[in-house]
Amino acid sequence: MNIRLGGGAVRFRISREELKVLRAGKKLEERLILAGKPVLLAIDPSGTKLDFTYQEDWIGLKVSPDSLQELDQRGRSKAGISGNAGGTAVSLQVDLKTYAGK
Repeated sequence: MNIRLGGGAVRFRISREELKVLRAGKKLEERLILAGKPVLLAIDPSGTKLDFTYQEDWIGLKVSPDSLQELDQRGRSKAGISGNAGGTAVSLQVDLKTYAGK
């Protein structure tokens, strides 16, 4: 999982394998240290289309199973799925470098 923050936008980029994990109904979680503090990065496949949450120790995205199916059906494409959360543009993409097809 790769997350890019900037310009009023948040982009979550996942590998093809991570998309398969999400499609199976399992969360993706990654922990890292930012400025000496632990932060949890997570994508949860039990949400609405795209629901972004940011807290001091947690950056998360909830996405619906239908949205994950839509993302999977696009195949090898730069287009992800996107939405807006409180004025922040949010997108979820499959990394083309890791995409080997279905």
